[in-house]
Amino acid sequence: EEVDALEEFKSKLRRQAGDWYVVHTYSGYENKVKTGIETRIQNLEAEDEIFEVQVPMETVVEFKNTVKKTIRRVRVPGYVLVRMELTDHSWGVVRHTPGVTGFVGQDAYNPVPLRMDEVFDMLLPVFEEQQQSQGPGHLSPGHSSPHSGRGPAHWGLPLEHLQM
Repeated sequence: EEVDALEEFKSKLRRQAGDWYVVHTYSGYENKVKTGIETRIQNLEAEDEIFEVQVPMETVVEFKNTVKKTIRRVRVPGYVLVRMELTDHSWGVVRHTPGVTGFVGQDAYNPVPLRMDEVFDMLLPVFEEQQQSQGPGHLSPGHSSPHSGRGPAHWGLPLEHLQM
């Protein structure tokens, strides 16, 4: 059943309208930028061009003073994913959102969309957490993806554009 759920997740990603783009922002401002983009989508009537904004999160176990603590954190600080049809209007809506420093890619005016395998890698922890919250029969709490350590360097974009 786990494989079927993963395949359905991949299939759903492939069927969605638009391409996924990576937006660079100030580290620590990812959720504010997400909210800002979503507000601008409504205010500037871009719902037909910009479909989804995601800040990929992950749950990790940290030890502080020998105390085990489970926390949620931004998976790749300084980056937000946006699913959209790239037009001059949608580019401007996203690019001129406070906190956005630009699109990731060779040319800031012509950003390169993520490949589907890259989108899957980035959104897999979101999917895994949804499965875990649905209870037994889905991914076990100890499940970890072989992709979960991947970050911007695996997005197939030139490293000089990824300011970590």
